[in-house]
Amino acid sequence: MSGFWLPLVGLLALLGFADAFYLSLMHYQGSDVGCSVITGCDAVLSSEYAYLLGIPLAYLGVLYYLSVLFSAVLYYQTDNRLFLKASTLIVGGGFIFTLWLIYLQAVVINAFCQFCLISALLTTLMAVLLTLGLRKYSLED
Repeated sequence: MSGFWLPLVGLLALLGFADAFYLSLMHYQGSDVGCSVITGCDAVLSSEYAYLLGIPLAYLGVLYYLSVLFSAVLYYQTDNRLFLKASTLIVGGGFIFTLWLIYLQAVVINAFCQFCLISALLTTLMAVLLTLGLRKYSLED
């Protein structure tokens, strides 16, 4: 996969990691996340939907973004398509989960978290970049 697609996916994953790490740290410390753009972070982050099997979604977000970052870096270094497929599958699953979380915020919780929306944007951008990059990549074969 040539071009800037994969390094940009890696950069977006790094930004997502920072977002999820911040939320994880605030959760661990029991601190307020400090929503400054919109109100509703507290409602979203304290809802029952902020956990999956008792694990805060922020912690899972750290693992998600690290997985994307590592698989992208490994593909970039080895040119092994298995790592490219892994990145695509991870981001695809993340995108579907993101749609579910946006629905929950909009319809069920009736509040939005700016950090969650940043994560949703980053995942959407990664999905678009990987889709475009893979289309271009498969045309080059």
